[in-house]
Amino acid sequence: MEDEKESGYTDSPNKLIRINWLLQRINEFNLNLLEYEMNQDGSRTYRYHSVFEILNTLFSEVSYSCTEKEKKEIMKLKEDLIDGFGKYSPHTIPTDMRVGYKPQVRFDSKNWWIIKKLLSNYDLKIRNLIDRYFRPPKKQVIET
Repeated sequence: MEDEKESGYTDSPNKLIRINWLLQRINEFNLNLLEYEMNQDGSRTYRYHSVFEILNTLFSEVSYSCTEKEKKEIMKLKEDLIDGFGKYSPHTIPTDMRVGYKPQVRFDSKNWWIIKKLLSNYDLKIRNLIDRYFRPPKKQVIET
């Protein structure tokens, strides 16, 4: 199989289309991160989890261009966010519920702000990498 340099083929236009589509999805979901979607099995996926998965996909699109240092930074942010999902769920079910009662999900705003901050840091870092490696250079104005 010929490599990109030999064949002259580049996937850059398609990659930019994918990146822009994924960024658009994140922007749509960011309007209400606490909304959820029902899965086929009846479980819920909150939009902040969907944004996390989209960000992972975006990073896979740009990671080959990144330095090792940048990759390590992203992996650290990703691990922090995964840990945060486990420790700071914004939706909790009290453990003192009696047997036979329907559990009431409660919203924990303190945990939500922790998750939102971690997710925002992850999002910002990935967007910065996209801007660094995939945005066209600014046109220079030549004065005559």
